[in-house]
Amino acid sequence: MGTDKKIMTTIKVRNVGTLAWQKGQVKMRINGYAGTISGFHDVTWPADDGMHDFEEETVGVDEEATFKIVLHSNLTTGLTMISMRPVIAGLNEFLPEDMEIRQGLFGAIDVIAPLAGEVESHTWPPAVLNVWSPETKVRITNIGTKTWKKSNTFIADFPEDGTPVSDFRHSSWMAKRSIVKMDETEVTPGQTATFNFVFSAPQVAGQYEHSMRLISNNEWVPLNGKLDYKIETRVDTP
Repeated sequence: MGTDKKIMTTIKVRNVGTLAWQKGQVKMRINGYAGTISGFHDVTWPADDGMHDFEEETVGVDEEATFKIVLHSNLTTGLTMISMRPVIAGLNEFLPEDMEIRQGLFGAIDVIAPLAGEVESHTWPPAVLNVWSPETKVRITNIGTKTWKKSNTFIADFPEDGTPVSDFRHSSWMAKRSIVKMDETEVTPGQTATFNFVFSAPQVAGQYEHSMRLISNNEWVPLNGKLDYKIETRVDTP
C-alpha cells in the first residue's frame, strides 16, 4: 500500500454467539500499536479509534456482519501495526460469550511509497557568518519503488514563512528556491543520490528556519517520513 493512499476495506465478522446483534450495538474498534491511534486513521472515521457500525440492521446467530472501513496510509513507510476488535457500543468492551467473537484481527500492513527518500547526511552548517558561501553536500537514499532520473530530480530550499525566494539563494542555483540536480544519472531504489552545491548566507543576522525538499518528476518526495526536511541556521556577523 502506498503512502497517503486511501482504500475501502470490507471486514466480515461472523456472529458465533447466541444473541443477535443490532446495528449500533456492536462497533469495530481500530487501533495501532498498544492502543494508540491507528496509522491508517481517516477523517471519515466516526472516532479516533474507528468505532464503525456494520452495514446490516440486524446480524443473527451464525450470520456475518459487514464493516466497510476506509484505510488511509500515512507518510511513514514500513510495517504499520493495526488491530481491529468488535466491541460493545458505549462500553468499549469486548463482546461477552453470548455474543462471542473468537478473536480480533491483528496484523501489520506494509506501507510502500513509490516516492520516498531518507536523508543519510548533509553538511549544511548550523551556524554561518553573513559573508560566507559554503560548499555543501546532501546525500539522500531512495527508499521508494520508483527510480529517480537526473533530468528531473533536484532539491530545493523553502523559507518557513512561505516567501517565494530562499534566504540562502546563490547565483549558481537553478531558480529562486530550486538548488541543484543530483550528481548521478539515475538512482534506483536502495541507492543514494548526491547533491553538491553552494549557498549564500543572508546579510541579516538571526535564526532562520527553512525546509529542504526533494522533487522528482514534478512530484514532492517525502523525506524521512515527512514532506520536507527541517533545517535551522543561525546567521552571525563577523
